[in-house]
Amino acid sequence: MVGDYVLMESVFSGVRLRRLSTKEPHFHILRNEELFRSQRRDIVSFVLHKVNVKYDLLLFIGIGLNRLFHLNTKWNNKSRYICVEMIVEAYKSVGIDLLPGISYNNMIPDDLMYSTKLKKVYSL
Repeated sequence: MVGDYVLMESVFSGVRLRRLSTKEPHFHILRNEELFRSQRRDIVSFVLHKVNVKYDLLLFIGIGLNRLFHLNTKWNNKSRYICVEMIVEAYKSVGIDLLPGISYNNMIPDDLMYSTKLKKVYSL
């Protein structure tokens, strides 16, 4: 989330900001409660600078192939993002590795639920 009820998402049309709605079919809000104010500010700045960046459809397909068929595709375009990659990169920019040991070629949003650096604060 970026600010009051605004979230960043990376969808097929690219990275965008939008209002969070309780009409969403299913979502979790995870938070690192040990961040310094400067780290929060830098994470938000990182995300805001990525608005309108294109979606990495090839990475998305590659992750599916990796997970289903154990193919090591390594189709990561560093100028495009999928949602989980954007979150992990934003936290890495302030020195926090949310998913140590998991490569971008194999991470999915649900992996964040198991991060020891994040705490679930809300679910719907």
